[in-house]
Amino acid sequence: MNLSPIFKLKLRYAFEDNLKFQDIASDEDYLKELFEWTDRGVIFICDDELAGHSIFISDTKGFGGDKTFKILNTQHKDLFLWHIDGVLYGKNSKCDCAFLTESCIGFVEFKANAANSTELSIKENYEKAESQLRNTYLDVSSRCQKAGIDIKSLVSTKKS
Repeated sequence: MNLSPIFKLKLRYAFEDNLKFQDIASDEDYLKELFEWTDRGVIFICDDELAGHSIFISDTKGFGGDKTFKILNTQHKDLFLWHIDGVLYGKNSKCDCAFLTESCIGFVEFKANAANSTELSIKENYEKAESQLRNTYLDVSSRCQKAGIDIKSLVSTKKS
């Protein structure tokens, strides 16, 4: 497992004011809590209520395809899932998670919980998701910029 996609972001310095990064003796102190790793060719991400954050799953059984995010990793690169909502930040304040490889980072927000199926409810959910994604990107980008890292070139803009 190659941890350079994580270390490249200089998270310890970018988030030095965050409690997760206070009093750490080594990188392992935050890696286990903030990240999952896989090199599977096909992997899904779901927002797991039991875990309290997003997790990798190998299939969509019990979740449904509309409540998961599918990643095709055909070259079996080291792929990391970054637990954001409820782990790095307070619950429901930022997007759910991000995935990263050596050359890409993508932010993910699940919104399968509209109050009802009216157009207004769906639009409000969409707008909240868009806001959470934007706020996460702006905060992470700003923090990484202070640590000398420009993440703009790594961000995936694919929508699904």
